[in-house]
Amino acid sequence: MASDIDELLGFIADINPTEIASHIEQGNLAEWCESWRQVATVAVENLRLAQK
Repeated sequence: MASDIDELLGFIADINPTEIASHIEQGNLAEWCESWRQVATVAVENLRLAQK
């Protein structure tokens, strides 16, 4: 479970002005947001299942 929390915290750390500006510059912000959402959803689900 600790690794799941660390993984989720790493995803959250990716949400910062530099990262967002980079994806705007590359023209792939929407794709990055969707990818982040999918990965974060899986990490949260793993945490939820680990608590059962």
